[in-house]
Amino acid sequence: MRLFDRSAQGVEATQYGQALLRRGLAAFDELAQGVKDIEFLADPSGGELRVGSTPGLADGIGVAVIDRLSRRYPRISVHLVPGGVHAQFEDLRARRIELGFAGTTVPISQPDIEAEALFEEPLAVLARVLPTLD
Repeated sequence: MRLFDRSAQGVEATQYGQALLRRGLAAFDELAQGVKDIEFLADPSGGELRVGSTPGLADGIGVAVIDRLSRRYPRISVHLVPGGVHAQFEDLRARRIELGFAGTTVPISQPDIEAEALFEEPLAVLARVLPTLD
């Protein structure tokens, strides 16, 4: 299959090239995640944590969580990523965040997202369920 078309304007991926590129990006993402896993296993006191939060919670609990984590683990870099509940679902799936905080009044029913209520208030922590390597 031809992967690229050449023209006077340059080179452009064919539909076959685009399919290969999409899968290649997923493969490289998995490799990058593997490197992060190894780095964490070698030194679990350091690393990067991206936390999603709805704007209202970011100013309250988001800042408190980041402050407490930073004090306990000074080598961890924590980034707050603003977004609503549905944006956090997509960010978790795409590995743009590792966990999220969201206020919700309905139960979260997603097969690949685990949610746990923190208080008697409608507040939940979201995390992507990882497949097991048996």
